[in-house]
Amino acid sequence: MVKSVLGVKEHWEQDLTQVSGLVEQVSTDLDTILAKGMREAVKPLC
Repeated sequence: MVKSVLGVKEHWEQDLTQVSGLVEQVSTDLDTILAKGMREAVKPLC
């Protein structure tokens, strides 16, 4: 899902799947959000 969303050039004005490491990072972050919920997922950022 992440790869298909980041690959929509019309939305982002570029293919974000070409940004090194972005698909992997967004996938990891999404997995964390789904597993722990948003509040827990963002705690390390605060």
